[in-house]
Amino acid sequence: MDFSDEQLEFIGAPFDKSTLVIAPPGSGKSMTTRARVAYMIMSGVPAESILVTMFNKPAAKEFRHDYNKLNVEGTPTIRHYHSLGYKLCEGFMKKGVLPTWKLEVREFIWQKLAVDALRKAIAEFGSTDIDIYDSSVIDSFTSFLDYCKSDTQPSSVMFERLGLSSHLAPFKLGFDIFEQTRAHNQMRSFNDLLYDVVRLIKQDSRCSNLIANRLDQIIIDEYQDINPIVQDLFTIMAGERAKTTGIGDDDQTIFEWRGSNPLVMSEHWDHKYPDSQKFTLKTTFRYGHSLAMAANNCIFNNSKRAMKMCLSAPSTPKTEINIGYYAPPSFGAEPYTDTKQVALVDSIRMFISEGNAYSDIAILPRLYQVSPFIELALFRAGIPYQLSSGKSISTLPAFSAFEALANLCKGGSEIDAAGLFSKVLMTPNPGVKTNVATAFFDLFRNVQTATPDDVKAVIPNTKPFIHKRVANKINAIKESIEKATPSEAFHAYINDYLIEELEKSLSQKQSRSTSHTMALAHGFFDLARQAPTFDNLLTSLESLKAESNKSNNAVRIMSQHMAKGITVGMAVIPACCETISPATVSGKTTDIQAERRLFYVAITRPTKKLLLLLPKDKAYQKAYEKESSQPPDGSLEESESTSRFVYEMNIKGSLRVAKEIHPDAAGHLPTTSSAKNFNQYLSSLNLFLRVKNDA
Repeated sequence: MDFSDEQLEFIGAPFDKSTLVIAPPGSGKSMTTRARVAYMIMSGVPAESILVTMFNKPAAKEFRHDYNKLNVEGTPTIRHYHSLGYKLCEGFMKKGVLPTWKLEVREFIWQKLAVDALRKAIAEFGSTDIDIYDSSVIDSFTSFLDYCKSDTQPSSVMFERLGLSSHLAPFKLGFDIFEQTRAHNQMRSFNDLLYDVVRLIKQDSRCSNLIANRLDQIIIDEYQDINPIVQDLFTIMAGERAKTTGIGDDDQTIFEWRGSNPLVMSEHWDHKYPDSQKFTLKTTFRYGHSLAMAANNCIFNNSKRAMKMCLSAPSTPKTEINIGYYAPPSFGAEPYTDTKQVALVDSIRMFISEGNAYSDIAILPRLYQVSPFIELALFRAGIPYQLSSGKSISTLPAFSAFEALANLCKGGSEIDAAGLFSKVLMTPNPGVKTNVATAFFDLFRNVQTATPDDVKAVIPNTKPFIHKRVANKINAIKESIEKATPSEAFHAYINDYLIEELEKSLSQKQSRSTSHTMALAHGFFDLARQAPTFDNLLTSLESLKAESNKSNNAVRIMSQHMAKGITVGMAVIPACCETISPATVSGKTTDIQAERRLFYVAITRPTKKLLLLLPKDKAYQKAYEKESSQPPDGSLEESESTSRFVYEMNIKGSLRVAKEIHPDAAGHLPTTSSAKNFNQYLSSLNLFLRVKNDA
């Protein structure tokens, strides 16, 4: 096993000081840490006095498996955070100092608890414009609950720290009600394992004495992602005896919503461990010079970071950076709603034709709302995929409605015609309550053509435009089920009716969900055109629902958060546009530095190819040719505009400079907007090559 000089420096460092190791993507962090632990044990540190902690269960399992291959006599304790919390909870419960509550792992139980708590909080709070039926509000509240469990501070302090909008003030009371209900039900979630233990220890010094000063070494992997709860626990466990080793990369701090902070590896570390030793594994063995420089250009725009530069090792293969463009949407929707995604499909086919496997490709959307359009494109192209995170296209109301329409058109005695009709009628909702759908089904069956007056007889206290809208929709459904083929039926419903209705809606109020439904409608119509019969169409829809159950040789679609820690041959970053990357969420201030770190994590996954999917943006194309890293004024926060992070990469400049790097490189290259960064990189490689710095 060969190690670089910088890796060996950390492996053989003294054990009598706390140690910070900054390790950028692909720097061999895990391998080096295992060697460090083995060296400690072989040097006489008792294995039972070493605790190695990992961020999650798969990481702990992998570390243990690979460590055992070293055949060192003695194995340290290796745990992930939840297992450590569970072990401590068990111990304190047995001693009778912590209530014996059950561990509840069913997510829907906690979801219901959260909704009930928020509903009660809103009722107590009085006047508020929070919509309890809005799924995004519930998601925001459950995220707030998780954030509150990252520290022992009151919910009011955590609310202010998170910077939530004042109209969400009931969240604070909601957390308190949630905790009261949890105590009443005597339950703990995974988050509560550490939360309850640390609160107990802080309240009772006798409990802290039970776990303090029992270890010599505490080694914390992914140190950048620890939160105050975890930090407090390790501080208590270390006591006056143990030395702490933190290993991670502040540029990959991506779990702020769980309480992590990039300053934990700089200012916070220096304050807590002023006499510590520090090491930087600055070399990546994952990707080549072009991607290393482009990624550096981007992340250097962050101020909350330790000063460092990631360099590509001489042995690292070249990594391509490719750009693909979405087809311009014909109806003003977001660029990523393209359901054909020709650039994506062609790039995957090219990668496979070069002898690579589908499983060596990862598509990493920032937000799950981007994924359904990718799913449709891959399905139509016959490319197998697995949805590793996010919501499948089959969970969308639009999918259910189109599938219901196909079943209605097929007909037969075995179908639930009333239920299917209701799904189609209510998606998108024409402005009526769900409980009247049955009455409209009677109207649908009993009249040849529905009129606004027919609808008014069912819902007399509704405005006339609603009567007309519902009548039109009933008639569109009636017309479609009279057609003989899927192409004719879906043309009648989608092209002749639904698209026009959605366009009207968009002309009155811009809505992301409406434009998404319109794009999906076009995609489903294309599927219908390819199906000779309704049975064929329904079989296709069933296959689309089951697509994520394909074999292991499939393209993976996973969130950028979930991608942390993976390495793939080809990484695809879809929707590299403003409002998605950086993500814009209603009621929440966008943390640009946090979004930039997440983008940095995503683009540093591949070894062979990086594909960025962009809108057809003339401003960016012009900037690309000029090697400009600055987006034009007025282009930010519009989905039609290329992400500022792509500008910052200066891709053309990175490719040009990387092409000139070789052991004997010298001389001067034409200037570019990133000349300072490039020259720092070239200097760090001990080359005499420079970029002219007269821009």
